Amino acid sequence: MFLCIGVDVGGTNTDAVILKGQELLCWSKVPTTSDVTSGVVSAIKEVMTKLPEPYQTNSHQHIGRINIGTTHFVNALIQRKGIVPVAVLRLCGPASRAVPPFADFPTDLKSVMYGGHHFLNGGYEYNGKHISALDKDEIKRAVKEIEQNGMFIIFHLITIIARRNWLAKS
Repeated sequence: MFLCIGVDVGGTNTDAVILKGQELLCWSKVPTTSDVTSGVVSAIKEVMTKLPEPYQTNSHQHIGRINIGTTHFVNALIQRKGIVPVAVLRLCGPASRAVPPFADFPTDLKSVMYGGHHFLNGGYEYNGKHISALDKDEIKRAVKEIEQNGMFIIFHLITIIARRNWLAKS
């Protein structure tokens, strides 16, 4: 069984725990840093040093997942500060085009975050059915355009995960 690291970034402290199933193996608490990332890294490094002996050798190989919770993201959304434009690549072929990314975002938030979107060939339906063939050149062109605009890229991976889960059940 792989271990799970859980990190909670609070206003004052950043807490990290390592769980084996529902069993708490160890925990750490470090001050939250203004850049958030260094505090998360510090908490993870510290909690890793507290792992019980059987997990000390090649400790990173025992970790199967890291969950990070923070109010910083929520605060950025509420305050509309520290948010950068994001472009979305949706692998959907001719399907899933009726509702574009950011369609239900408040207008002021969309104006801050929306960096465009591309509907690309590829992807799977909710039931695992293949929509269309992936076009790598199409993806490269979209990525190049997004990079030229200085945007970040989000790939819609839900369909890949759904397909894997659907096949596992079949």
